[in-house]
Amino acid sequence: MRQILKNFIAVVFLLVVLLPATSSPTKAQEAAEENFGIAYPVDILHPDDIPIENGMIVSHKNGSYQLSDEAYDRSIIGAVSLFPAIEFVGNTTATNGDEIPIISFGVSPVLVSGESGPIVKGDFITASSEPGVGMKATKSGFTLGIAQEDFNGSTAQDKNLIKVQIGKDFTFAQDTPDSETISDRLRDIVSLSAIAAIDDPKEVLKYVVAGVILITAVTIAFISFSRTSQKGIEALGRNPLARSSIMTGIFVNILISITIIGAGIAGSYFVVTL
Repeated sequence: MRQILKNFIAVVFLLVVLLPATSSPTKAQEAAEENFGIAYPVDILHPDDIPIENGMIVSHKNGSYQLSDEAYDRSIIGAVSLFPAIEFVGNTTATNGDEIPIISFGVSPVLVSGESGPIVKGDFITASSEPGVGMKATKSGFTLGIAQEDFNGSTAQDKNLIKVQIGKDFTFAQDTPDSETISDRLRDIVSLSAIAAIDDPKEVLKYVVAGVILITAVTIAFISFSRTSQKGIEALGRNPLARSSIMTGIFVNILISITIIGAGIAGSYFVVTL
């Protein structure tokens, strides 16, 4: 009887320990394999007819979180992650929408469509005009991250979740026939510079000051060398016998000009590294 009881306990123990390990993974376990970022809950505003889905792209506009609905949206911050591997939970309570976990940095599934064509691993993913849905970036603009797998969709109706290395950035288009013109590129650079000035004015100011110092040094050196060279040539024409001393003066002026430019470069570097 005692041996039968021992065998019964052993069988029950094996069932308790081994069955969970051999059963199919839960959604949370599946998500842990796909998500390698830390999620945090936010109060997302969205139309009643558009339910929140896993992987939807989220923006922060006018002081609130909402589904991104603008192509190359500069306000994108991350993607919805309904089954995150790790989530920070605060004490806030949703008041205007749904408190949904999102990921702003790391690898996470993102809902994309084929609006701008099929996606290949390594393509940049950006927001599209459809709320919450991403697409392949084909021109310069803000992007959500880099695709980690392929997607063969070719229309806006073709949608799927793909893994994306999330990290908001401003990226420039590839040099292909479909890329923008030079004027478009210059406009993008000006726009990016204006954004940088707003986001980090101190850093931009350092580069402005460094540029002014360098331009001033080069200008002074150029004016000084031009005037001395012109006077030296005139003096050489009036007094050929003093050729040696005149050429020495011009050479010294070249050294002074180089020293001024060097000082300007050193000053600019010092300002930038502050």
